[in-house]
Amino acid sequence: MGGVAHVKEEKKELAKDVHRLACLGVCLMDISDSRVIVQNGSESSLVAKKVEVFSQGGGGVLRYQGRLCVPNNGMKRDIVDFVAKFPNCQQVRIEHQKPGGMTQEINIPTWKWEVINMDFIMGLPRTRRQHDSIWVIVDRVTKSAFFLSVKTTYSMEDYAKLYINEIVKLHGFPLSIISYRGPQLTSYFFKSFQKGVGTKVNLSTTFHP
Repeated sequence: MGGVAHVKEEKKELAKDVHRLACLGVCLMDISDSRVIVQNGSESSLVAKKVEVFSQGGGGVLRYQGRLCVPNNGMKRDIVDFVAKFPNCQQVRIEHQKPGGMTQEINIPTWKWEVINMDFIMGLPRTRRQHDSIWVIVDRVTKSAFFLSVKTTYSMEDYAKLYINEIVKLHGFPLSIISYRGPQLTSYFFKSFQKGVGTKVNLSTTFHP
C-alpha cells in the first residue's frame, strides 16, 4: 500500500485501517456499487469464491449481516455517545450469557416434610458462639422453615448430627431433598448418609433451579 496523500482527508483513517487489515491477511478484492468484498487471504483453504460481502455506509462504516464493523476507536466513541441519546437504542440488548433451558417441574408433595429444600446463607458476622452461617431448611408443602446457626468449620458429621436433632426427630426423614451445589451438600458423606436412610438428593443445576 502506498501513501495516503491522494486520499480525501475524511477517508484517510479508513485507508489506514484497510492497510492494517491487509497486514493481518484481510484484503479488499473489489469495490463497486457501495459494496466491499473482503477475503481472508491468510487462510490457504479459502478460494476466491469464498468471500464475505460487506455493505459500505457513510463515514467508512462497514455492515455485515446487520452488524456494524467499526474501523477505529474514535468512531466507537461516537457510536456510544449516539446510543446514549436515544432510549430505543439502549433497550436493544445482546444476550451474552448462556440461555436458560426449559424449567424442570417439581411434583407437589402429597404430605408435609416429604420434600424439603436446603440452602446456606454464608459470610455473616460471627456470633459469640462463633456461628457465621445459617442453614436454611424449608418444607415445600407448608413452607415452614428452620434457620439453624452453623459454622463454616463444621464437619459433615456435625451437620448430620444437627440435621437429626433438629429436623428428623420432629418430622422424620424426607423422601427427597432439593439443594444447591454447596460443598456441605455435595460431599460423599452427605450423599451416602441420605442414601442410607432412603432420601433422594436432587442438586440444583445452573439455569435449572
